[in-house]
Parts: sequence; structure tokens; C-alpha cells
Amino acid sequence: MGVPDLNSEETQRIQKWMQKGITVMLTDGSGTRIFKGKEDVFVKQKISWSDSELREIFENAGVHIYVKSGDVFYIGRNWLCIHTIAGGERIIKFPFMTRVTDPEKNKVLLGRTNEIKINPDSKSTIILRLDPL
Repeated sequence: MGVPDLNSEETQRIQKWMQKGITVMLTDGSGTRIFKGKEDVFVKQKISWSDSELREIFENAGVHIYVKSGDVFYIGRNWLCIHTIAGGERIIKFPFMTRVTDPEKNKVLLGRTNEIKINPDSKSTIILRLDPL
């Protein structure tokens, strides 16, 4: 998001991805372009997307949705981080089996799972270590 102009290498990369069926979403100052298959949809002056709008686009593109709560969520390099404003129960689903560890307590929470239920307080952040199996 936020790329003002594509160079020729980036344009070629998008064309290759489209041929493979990969969806690409590109936002610049004038709007958002969504490339999916042979479709090239331009949404004029739409540069801000809500979490539910993005989730719908991602689901239609076949992206795995870890949690549907609308919280700030990061997963990568064996770390999971979720920050919530409202708090309450969350179910996080993984597209793989993993061991889940609380790094603060150095305690294994789940030895082998593809989902975890957490119940964070409001205005809190939870960080977990993931070790895919």
C-alpha cells in the first residue's frame, strides 16, 4: 500500500502473479487497484480500508485469516503478537500445527495445536512464541 508509481520490474512481477492467480492490491494517491486473475479493478479515491473490508478482500483472495476480531495482529519469524482495545475471548487459528510458548514465563502453553483460545484484558498486548511442527 502507498506505492506511488510502479517501475517496469514491479509491473512485470504483478503480471506474473496475476497469471498464477495471485491477488495484488495496490494503493496510491488516487485510489486502489485490485488485480485478481484477469480482472483489474480500480476503486477511485479509495485509499483507506476498514479491517472488515480488507478481511473480505483477503478471504476472497484465499488468504488465511488467523483471527477475525479486528485487533492489531502480527505473526512472523516464530512470533505472534495481538493488541486488543476491547478485550475478551479470541480464537486464533493456524494453517499449521505448532507449539505455543509464553516467552515471558518460558512456559509451553500448548504442545501441539492448530488453534489457541486467549482472553486478553482490554487495552492489552499478548506476545507468544510459535514453533511450527
